[in-house]
Amino acid sequence: MRPELVWDTDIGDGAFSVPAYDDGRIYVGSDNDELWAIDAVRGQRVWTFETGDDVISSPAVGDDLIYVGSDDGSIYSVDEDDGAEAWRFETRRAVRSSPVLSGDNVYVGSDDGRLYALESDDGDLVWSAETGGPVRSSPALSGETIYVGSDDGFLYAFDAATGERRWRASMEGAASTTPEVIGDLVVVGNASGLIVAFSEETGEIAWLHRADAGIEGSSVAFKAGILVVGDVEGTVYGLDAATGKDRWRFETGGEIRSSPTIAEDVVYVGSADENLYALDLATGERLWSTDRGASVGTVVAADGRLFFALEDGTLVAMAPPG
Repeated sequence: MRPELVWDTDIGDGAFSVPAYDDGRIYVGSDNDELWAIDAVRGQRVWTFETGDDVISSPAVGDDLIYVGSDDGSIYSVDEDDGAEAWRFETRRAVRSSPVLSGDNVYVGSDDGRLYALESDDGDLVWSAETGGPVRSSPALSGETIYVGSDDGFLYAFDAATGERRWRASMEGAASTTPEVIGDLVVVGNASGLIVAFSEETGEIAWLHRADAGIEGSSVAFKAGILVVGDVEGTVYGLDAATGKDRWRFETGGEIRSSPTIAEDVVYVGSADENLYALDLATGERLWSTDRGASVGTVVAADGRLFFALEDGTLVAMAPPG
């Protein structure tokens, strides 16, 4: 079985942003200070929007607007039709966290150590909440609580309406990945190699798993009772979601800083060894892999295609084998 290349498109000097898919378009940031809108069928540029620095943050798609952060310290809202700026909110440091939309608000972290809640239609500040370090983690919302990690080594739970802190829990290492809410647990990895499940209500530890190396950039994916995450030495872990115990491991040949994606019981994960891997969710067995010539980022599975960016600035669309 081999995947088929549908198209690839040069989007700049480098690409670390995770693509977002919506209604036949791909939105993705690049290291040439731009947000791109690309036709998902043909791979052609629809428009580009210029910011003041690299766009490592991953876009979020609203009803008519695209939201994204930039290393220039701003959060931008861009019209999805023509790429015109709708509004801009300035923080004091780079914004590498990816925005999350809920109701009338957009939530996003900044390297200035704060989590921001902004009105999605005009960018007005609703509230901001302070942590003890840069917030590069993307927030996760569950009910009336929003969870986010900080480089100060804590996971935070804030009231989504007011920004009041409900609890914080120590992780003994920078938490720059996105938390995953599974039932009554919040699971997140950190740079020290800990994968920790916290009580959603209290922040108490339910279980922890110690990986062989740090978890940096690879957020946990979940399906059918299995958690999947990668570490910076190239190991992909399949863990039991209830206990944190190993179900399986798979070794790649390079760092994993991409997040696994699960679609139809197949795990897709990119590695710095320049391969995209497809693994069986239940067993971790390799189904296929393909060398793309550069470090492979996080995959978005949509409309029967796999979309992902390469570190060299190429956006790729592939068709998985039938």
